[in-house]
Amino acid sequence: MTTSEADLWHIGAFAFPTIALLFPLVAAFVVWALASACGRYRRARLPLLFVPVSLGAYLAYGGLSAPSGYAAGYAFGGAWVLAVITAMGSLLLLPLRLTRRAGLLGLTAAVILLLSFYVIFLGGYRLGLYDWWGDKVVPIPAVERK
Repeated sequence: MTTSEADLWHIGAFAFPTIALLFPLVAAFVVWALASACGRYRRARLPLLFVPVSLGAYLAYGGLSAPSGYAAGYAFGGAWVLAVITAMGSLLLLPLRLTRRAGLLGLTAAVILLLSFYVIFLGGYRLGLYDWWGDKVVPIPAVERK
């Protein structure tokens, strides 16, 4: 299935398919559901705090265990995409008074996800816990100087 240029939404230089509009809506629903669980069940607050922390740690581990430094950069994209989608979904909840608290909790979760990703990734990098240690650039014969 191909997408023609006419089927894409354009915002500035960015173009994306219509299905991409569902991601913030799904994120808003998930944030609202988890925030309402926090409001109803006091015991759920501490375990739900570990959801963004564990997502950030999982993505950082993926970056540290990548086979090369080039592939490790994709972990940064994953962390930022999850955080931005969560933040966009949370921003949808902010205007309504009933869901404002859920929106603030979702924005906080997006920040915690990024913070945990960077702390764990940079800590592992500083300690030398990455798999691409000694990774060298592979020369391309057509580009090398003679």
